[in-house]
Amino acid sequence: MTKLGMTPFTYRCSTVNAAKLCQIDAEYGTLTAGKVADFIVLDSDLLELLGELRMQIILKELQQDELTDFWELAFSNPHAEWTKWNGPYFHDKLPSKDTFIDSSQKNVYLNNPLRKVIWNNNQMVGMVFAYYADEPLEKWLEVGISIYQQANWQQGIGRQALTQWITELFKQSTLPHLGLTTWSGNYRMIALAESLNLKKEAEIRQVRQVRYWQGKYWDSIKYGILRTEWTNKNKTSL
Repeated sequence: MTKLGMTPFTYRCSTVNAAKLCQIDAEYGTLTAGKVADFIVLDSDLLELLGELRMQIILKELQQDELTDFWELAFSNPHAEWTKWNGPYFHDKLPSKDTFIDSSQKNVYLNNPLRKVIWNNNQMVGMVFAYYADEPLEKWLEVGISIYQQANWQQGIGRQALTQWITELFKQSTLPHLGLTTWSGNYRMIALAESLNLKKEAEIRQVRQVRYWQGKYWDSIKYGILRTEWTNKNKTSL
C-alpha cells in the first residue's frame, strides 16, 4: 500500500490469487502506516476456486446401464441452453430416447475412449470428447467439452475436466499438439481455452453462420497447445 495521508488513505487495487483488496477509505475507518487490513473483498474468481476445491471430477466411458440417465441429462430438452452454444450452425438433431438406448444400434457415445462422461461428486454433468480432423491419418486431434445444465456453468467444472482430458490424451498418444475449435460467439469456450493457456493459432473470419443471430456470420477460432507447453505449464511428465 502507498500512504497518501495521515488518516484515511487509499491505495492501488492489487490482485493476489484473484483475491482483491479494493476501495478501502474512510467508509471502513482509518489505516495507519504498517497496519494490515483485517478484511478482504473477494471477487468471483476466488469463490469459483474455492468451489473447485470441493469438487471431485472423474472422467469415465459411458456404460450401457447409464444410457437412460445420460440421455435425460443431455438430450431430453431439444431447446436446452447448451445447444445454442455447441456448434448451433450445424443444426444437429438430438437423438430420441428410444434410438439412444437401443442396444441393437451402434452408439458412438457408448464405451468410446474418445468420449467420456464428466462426473462431479458422483453425478453426471457433461462430456469431454476428441476427434481427428484429418481422418484417416489420425495426426490432428481436436478436443471439446459440453456441460449440459446451466446450474453447473461457471463452477470450474469445465476447467478441471478439460485439464484432465488434455493430460490424458497426451499420455495416451505420441501427438505433439492438441487443438480446440470454437466460434467467436462462444465467449465461455474462448475464456476456458485461454484460462488453460491454449494458444490462439488461427481465426477464420465470418465463416460460421448461426441462425440464432438471424444470419450473422461469426468467426471460426482455433486454439491449440503443444505437448512441451502443457508439460511445462502443469509441471508433469507425459
